[in-house]
Amino acid sequence: MHHNFLEGCKIQIVFGMHDAKVADVFSHRVGTTEVSRARQVGRQRIREQVKEPLLSPTALTILPEEQQLVIVGRHKVLAKKTFYKHNRVWYARSQLCG
Repeated sequence: MHHNFLEGCKIQIVFGMHDAKVADVFSHRVGTTEVSRARQVGRQRIREQVKEPLLSPTALTILPEEQQLVIVGRHKVLAKKTFYKHNRVWYARSQLCG
């Protein structure tokens, strides 16, 4: 999926996804990891290395309201949102203008 706006952004913050295709794109951007899996085939136990996404598209679509994915260049962080209304100083400053 190519999107001019998304491709031109240096900082991307992802939350509240409802589109599976877009979630898949961001899942690929986060990357993969290799895990070792064991399975039984008859009497033989086979271990194999399997690549899995670090953050699956499904996990992106069900992110809790207080979490977001922040992508800056090659750095990816799953961060907790901070709301100004929960911080006394920020909330007091917001009341000065209104």
